[in-house]
Amino acid sequence: MPGAGPPRVGEVCGIDGLRVRRIPNFPCGWFYFTSGDRVDAVRLLADAQDLAAVPTDME
Repeated sequence: MPGAGPPRVGEVCGIDGLRVRRIPNFPCGWFYFTSGDRVDAVRLLADAQDLAAVPTDME
């Protein structure tokens, strides 16, 4: 279900196509892009990390 993560984080960060998906009972978020038939995971961030402090070099 690659489109399951909302694109809101990408919109806020100004990174087109970036999505985040959280898994229940797992204290991390998967940041990824989708392209055709593949998913490219670019970051796995713990909930305790400050998203604003992470460089926006994900594209």
